[in-house]
This record gives sequence, C-alpha cells and structure tokens, in this order.
Amino acid sequence: YKDQYDLFDDFQNDFIERMGACTHSERVKKGNRFPTIELLYLINEHIELSKLFFLKYPNGNFFTKLMANTDMRESIMAHLDHVPEKHREYYFLYISAGTQDLVCRWLLKDERESPEFLGEIFIEMCERCTEKDFV
Repeated sequence: YKDQYDLFDDFQNDFIERMGACTHSERVKKGNRFPTIELLYLINEHIELSKLFFLKYPNGNFFTKLMANTDMRESIMAHLDHVPEKHREYYFLYISAGTQDLVCRWLLKDERESPEFLGEIFIEMCERCTEKDFV
C-alpha cells in the first residue's frame, strides 16, 4: 500500500506544481489578475484526477497543500495589499475556502459551464471582496 500512497502523493504534488505555474502565465502577469481561468482549464483538462483530489478528499491535504504552495499564496496575497496586514490571513482563508467550494460544485455538475464562465464569476467575486471600499 505504501507505494500506492506514494504514487498518489506524487500525482498530487505534480498537479499542485502545475497549478502554481499557472500564476506565472503571461496573461496573469499582463492583467495583474488572479490565475483563475488558467487554473480552471488545467482542472478541466484533468477532470478525473481533479475530481479525485477535490471531491474524494475535500477536507484532506490536497487543498491545504495547494494553498500552501508559495506561488498560489503569493498570487492571492498580492491582491490584498490594501487590506490591513493583521486581516490579510483571514481574507486569504476566506478566498481559499470559497475557491474550494466553487471548484467542488463545478466538478459535481454533469454539464459544467466553461472555465471562462466560472472564471469570470470567480474573478468578479474576488475583486469585489478585495475592493478598497469593501474593506
């Protein structure tokens, strides 16, 4: 069994690295935006693996590892510079939990909307949450 768990962990870690790499895409850099659509395309391309990681173990270590990924964390935290420093961790947790729930519900659908559709909604929600007037 140990070899199977090691292989599963390897798949998870590889997927997390690929998701973290999405934060460095040219589209994200140019638009100074969350890498949402790029991440959703990656999830959609590997739908069965994504379902396993996000749905089979929703409270497991995959999402915790994903949000601990330096690239992912920095990408989100970069949009919280106007939030008082002592509040940033809570904003990060709020956005992280919302992201997990949004992705899980999307994965559960038989007929999923496009990554662009879900990405646009997610970006709009995050932008509203991180607006200076909202804080």
